[in-house]
Amino acid sequence: MNAECNEAVQGESSSSSNIVSNLCDNFDIKHLSVHQGYVLEIAGERTADAMRKHKRILEASMQEINMLVKEKDASNACVFLGLSTALKTIEIIEATEVEQDMHDTLECLRSITEGAILNLPKEINGYRDMDSHYSVMEAIDVMRKAGIITCDINACEMLPDNPSLKDDQQEYLQNAVLSLMESDKSEAAIYVCPPVAITLIKLSKTSNEGYISIVDTHSVPQELGGNGNGIVISVEYDGITKGSKCSLVCDWLRKRTFLYGIRGETRQTLINIKENKEILTDLEWGDWNDRDMDELLILAEEMLPSDNQEVKRDAATMSSDTSNATTSEVIDEKAGPPVKEFSDIKQKKRKRWKKLYGEGMPHS
Repeated sequence: MNAECNEAVQGESSSSSNIVSNLCDNFDIKHLSVHQGYVLEIAGERTADAMRKHKRILEASMQEINMLVKEKDASNACVFLGLSTALKTIEIIEATEVEQDMHDTLECLRSITEGAILNLPKEINGYRDMDSHYSVMEAIDVMRKAGIITCDINACEMLPDNPSLKDDQQEYLQNAVLSLMESDKSEAAIYVCPPVAITLIKLSKTSNEGYISIVDTHSVPQELGGNGNGIVISVEYDGITKGSKCSLVCDWLRKRTFLYGIRGETRQTLINIKENKEILTDLEWGDWNDRDMDELLILAEEMLPSDNQEVKRDAATMSSDTSNATTSEVIDEKAGPPVKEFSDIKQKKRKRWKKLYGEGMPHS
């Protein structure tokens, strides 16, 4: 290694140490229990174990391992995971109109991210090339084909001309992230610097204050506050501190790409994603099956204050009602256009939703 290169690496190492210090001082760090490549790690361990055994056992084990990877591996799925996490988080926040404790919100974000890593692969792996990387728009198309995204998504590039990682172009990323932080509502954007995609979510209070969260589903090293699994890093800001906190976020992203081996000429994108929302009419409510409503209600309840026992009892009652319902009590999704009369269960869920969250509901 020549002297110039060695000096650069030492400089990055020193900067990484500073980032860890800044993380401890300024950021809320939540480690995930997994990362998107954890299945490959399990597969490798099982393969090594099987190779020490009888050939017949090895063949059977390899079939099981291959099936595990095919169904559950999230390698190269960071864009898909980011989209799923961002859309579901924003959906829950918008549906929950009661004041939220930010600690609970961030914990919910961590839980949603873990859920995406564990559950999304089995829904998308049959529709994607697991050895390829996808752009945000390509991932949206795949998730639409898989039936995961059923509404319109507005995707807007926030970085003009897709600047490279060169130092003289970092101001573009800084301005784009600051623009996201200044939104007057919760929004999300997918940062892509191939082959890595990282999700940024603005959790809003007002246009000049809130939290900005970094969601990285890869294995994050200790140098950046990680423990080898995925991570959710959040920083609170206000009108006075938003500039300095934005710099911290961009500095973390820069060091993240460096440690991943990505260098100066690589182009960056930051895609702001928004889900089109509509107010549902009485008839359109009939399009929502019980599973859709149960999932949204249960996830939304997680955002409510923990002492709201009435809500918890109602959520449990509605879940029990659904499990005990007969076929005649549930609207048949294949029966054609929604009818004017709703099942008693659906009426009850609709009434409860409107009481908690108002008329608005995401239109699928």
